[in-house]
Amino acid sequence: NLLNQTLASTVQQYRRNTLGLDAKRKDRRNIAESKYNAAKQKTRGNLDVALSTLGSGISSYYGLVGQA
Repeated sequence: NLLNQTLASTVQQYRRNTLGLDAKRKDRRNIAESKYNAAKQKTRGNLDVALSTLGSGISSYYGLVGQA
């Protein structure tokens, strides 16, 4: 009986440890994914600004050329 209790307790503790490790892994993955998405948004924003600036510069150039 004592052996069965010890075995059951060990199995339960192993299961808790496994669930805890899985939860930590999922948490780290979520944090990494959030940081990746934030960086991607920032990069996309900077690219949009650069393309917009380039586009307005080209429009201004052709506007000036057309007036000359």
